[in-house]
Amino acid sequence: MENKRVDNFSTWVMTGSTVLMAIAAIFSYIATNNLINEQKREEVTKDRAYLSINADTLTNNFTNDKNQQKELAFSIKNDGVTPAQSSSVMLVPFLNGQPGNSIPIGTPQTFFAPGEALTAYTPLPNEDIGLMRDSSQNYIEIQVQYFDYFGNKHLLIQDLQTHYTDTSTFLNALVIKNEYEVY
Repeated sequence: MENKRVDNFSTWVMTGSTVLMAIAAIFSYIATNNLINEQKREEVTKDRAYLSINADTLTNNFTNDKNQQKELAFSIKNDGVTPAQSSSVMLVPFLNGQPGNSIPIGTPQTFFAPGEALTAYTPLPNEDIGLMRDSSQNYIEIQVQYFDYFGNKHLLIQDLQTHYTDTSTFLNALVIKNEYEVY
């Protein structure tokens, strides 16, 4: 009877150990597979084009005329090590979090070399500028779509809002609300 209890206990210990080893093997497999996939992704992305947006200025040709139409000045630069191809830029106004009509900016670039920068100016109606107040759902979104050297499509987005001082004085500056790459 005592031997039977020892045999049952030994069987349960061996079964439990085997199950724990199987679970550990599954977790090891998943972790190893994730590391391999991450390494493959880094191999592909380290040599790709990376476009960045620098948009923080509203200009009105250096006059103080509040009625004069302002322009959004921004530049796009390829900070990557390979060219970007077929890049296009769109400006999308958002009112109450809802997108308005997209406005194409400039002509699409067929080739954007590493280190190359493109500067663009686009007029903004004064009523749109007043709507883009701090801490609101009203903003302007710059969308840059491009393909990298490997043929992968990317969409870079930067959301901008106007900036006012504490006394509600408008500054010729924009603040970045969000910046992200979708794919």
